[in-house]
Amino acid sequence: MKHTKSILFVLLSLLVFACNNLKSINQQITDAGAQEKKDTPTNTEIEMQDTGQQFLLQKHQDGIDFYATGNEPSWSLDMDIDKGFHFKTMNGVDFSAPAVDPTKSADGKLTIYTIATESGEMTVILDHTPCTDTMKGDTHTYTVSVDFITTKEANLKRFEGCGAYVPNYTLHDIWAITEVEGVALNPADFTTKYPQLELSTTTGTVFGNDGCNTFRGLFEMRPNELVFGNLAGTMMACPNMDISAKITKALANKTVSYVLENNRLVFMENGKPSLKFKKVD
Repeated sequence: MKHTKSILFVLLSLLVFACNNLKSINQQITDAGAQEKKDTPTNTEIEMQDTGQQFLLQKHQDGIDFYATGNEPSWSLDMDIDKGFHFKTMNGVDFSAPAVDPTKSADGKLTIYTIATESGEMTVILDHTPCTDTMKGDTHTYTVSVDFITTKEANLKRFEGCGAYVPNYTLHDIWAITEVEGVALNPADFTTKYPQLELSTTTGTVFGNDGCNTFRGLFEMRPNELVFGNLAGTMMACPNMDISAKITKALANKTVSYVLENNRLVFMENGKPSLKFKKVD
């Protein structure tokens, strides 16, 4: 009888241990699931992460070249350099005006648009100084001020905020270089790397190779212009160094105008083609 009780006690102990262990395992699974759910972005969070790019893409589709926003009070400015400007505030201002040519400061840092219509006057100053949005914390490439007055008012009102040029997303791709300073490139001359350029309009970065060395850097988009900064790259000695040197010279610290048509891209400097590309499929 005592032997039977001992067996029953052992079995009961094992059962209690198994139940507790099962609870522990279930709790670990629940905790892991909760952590995974916490760490995995929801569809809404993914959409929020991509909101900035969706916003810029919509601006590009609407033909906007430059946009600016400000707070206290909330205001926005959309600029189509060829067609006109639209300035709006939450206080009821809704002002549209035709496009005008800008003036620039001697150092090129300020671009100023002065506009006058029958309903009001507006002066827009684009200061090429980084600006941080006071509400969202986003950093933009330009500090923007707008002086505005209607014909019914006596005093100008100044609105301050941040802005940036809208990227041309049709340039966001990999481009094979087909011509350098009027000389067509022969693929057979490049046995290891063929010269190409990768433009990321979402990050403002450029990556490429000149047929010998790789390079990378930053660029800024403006209407029909690309402004390249300094390029950092490798420094190997290879065949076709003359072509390689011309490619990096045409890009580093240069402002180039561009023409894009039928998947063909041309960089222009001083009115002459410096580099020609075709889109890499």
